Amino acid sequence: MANKIKKVLHLIISENQGGFVPNRQIIDNVIIVQEVVHSNILKQEKGMIIKLDMANTFDRVSHPYLLVVLQKLGFSKEIIEVIKECISTP
Repeated sequence: MANKIKKVLHLIISENQGGFVPNRQIIDNVIIVQEVVHSNILKQEKGMIIKLDMANTFDRVSHPYLLVVLQKLGFSKEIIEVIKECISTP
C-alpha cells in the first residue's frame, strides 16, 4: 500500500514538509533552523521562532474528515477502504 501511495505523495505534500521529502532526514530541519538563526544574529535582524508540538497529531485528526479529503484528492475507493481499516482498528 505504501508503494502505491508513494507515487502520488509529491502531488499532495509540499516539499516544505521535510518529513515527507525523499532523501531528507528530520535532522535536516534542525540544521536549517540553526543556519537561519545564525544568519539573523550576524545580520542583527530581529525575528521570531515558533516551535509547534506535533506529537500525536494524527490521533487528533478527524478520521471521517481524512477519508473525505482522500476521496476529494482522487484516491480510489479500494485504497480509502484499506486506509480506513488501518486507522480504525489496532
